[in-house]
Amino acid sequence: PYSERTLENMELAKVIRIIHNEHPEKGYRGINNDLLREHDIHVNDKRVLHICQYERIQSTIKHSANSITKRADRPYTLLKTS
Repeated sequence: PYSERTLENMELAKVIRIIHNEHPEKGYRGINNDLLREHDIHVNDKRVLHICQYERIQSTIKHSANSITKRADRPYTLLKTS
């Protein structure tokens, strides 16, 4: 007795799995683009992300984090000691 939404997500997960098997380097955004372009399925990014997380589908390529705000190696305090 699954809900209609759950059944839709299960069908969508099958298509997402097929796309991931063909292109394992794609993340959820690339998979969502393929769903729209090749399969004519319009889905929200967050829904694809949640399905990928539930199915444990991850991109095989990880990009390094280029952050401007990095944690300091030696954090300092602004308190003056007397």
